[in-house]
Amino acid sequence: RLNHQIYKFYSDSDTVTTVTDIEWNFKDNLSFTPKIIFKPVRIQGRNIGRATSNGYQRLSSIKAGIGAEVKIALVNSTIPQVVQVLKPSEDYNIPKSCPSCGSHMTIINDKVRCTNKYCTMIYKTLVG
Repeated sequence: RLNHQIYKFYSDSDTVTTVTDIEWNFKDNLSFTPKIIFKPVRIQGRNIGRATSNGYQRLSSIKAGIGAEVKIALVNSTIPQVVQVLKPSEDYNIPKSCPSCGSHMTIINDKVRCTNKYCTMIYKTLVG
């Protein structure tokens, strides 16, 4: 229950920077998740140079690709996140081939995935 309290999700300070790269990391949901890399900025005494994008769907909907000018803030004063895109870019640097098996990468249901159902990365995730 909130008891009429107001919760603050973004920090008082935010800053503008430029996206320099998109890093793709394999996750447990059998897809690759993007991490936004940008020119380092200082917010609340911390040097920050990367932010989560919460998946390909959000990244493409806000158009925060390489070269985009973005506003970065801290969510709950801890998690760096793009809160606004000032100059959009659709260069998402999606890998052409899977870093594990070399197979073609594709977008299925707004997720970047390896097309090889026998990929060792996918197999390790399913088998544990």
